Amino acid sequence: MEGDENLGSFTAPDSSGSSGGNIFIPTAIGLVGILLGGIALYLAFSGSGKSTETQAALKSATEQTAALEDRLAGIEEQLAKLSTEMSSQDTRLRTLAGQTQTALSQVGVEMNKTRQQSAEIAEKVQEIIAKMSVASAPPQPAAPTNVATITAAGNAPTNAPDGSAAPAHREHTIASGETFAKLSNKYNVSVDAILAANPDADPRRLQVGQKIKIPHNDHERE
Repeated sequence: MEGDENLGSFTAPDSSGSSGGNIFIPTAIGLVGILLGGIALYLAFSGSGKSTETQAALKSATEQTAALEDRLAGIEEQLAKLSTEMSSQDTRLRTLAGQTQTALSQVGVEMNKTRQQSAEIAEKVQEIIAKMSVASAPPQPAAPTNVATITAAGNAPTNAPDGSAAPAHREHTIASGETFAKLSNKYNVSVDAILAANPDADPRRLQVGQKIKIPHNDHERE
């Protein structure tokens, strides 16, 4: 019975301290949850702001890139136009250069023709003057047929060493620029006389080194 009394007199421990501890733990967990929720909300709001800023930056960069691409396209178009214009100008310059060269060549040909014609006209004028001079000269007395050879320098004739008659003509070698008119003035012989002494010679086509017979004039025969 004592045991029963002891059991009956056994007092259960005071549960006030343990109940206080049990209430604190859920409260702490709740506070931690609230804190974590606040942190999560802060991070969410912060992340959202940064994402918006990033999107705005990307949009701005995209717009700037598009603007640069438009500018580059415009520059390429201008370069293409300039290249086409330069090619056209180059073609025009080449055409103009070719036309100028052709014109200069034609001018050179015409100048050469004009010089040749002027030389022929001058030669004809000299021949006419020589003929007029011979025609207007007074007649000279006839000289003996036996005359001496006269040198190309125009010296007086001399008889041959054996006393025979000297040739009736002297020989002249054509030099550059010489004509029958010039020979006529040089030897004081008419152009007709030179033509008669050289029937095979063409006075318009004298060659340098060609041999021409020059008849003696009346003064040399005296």
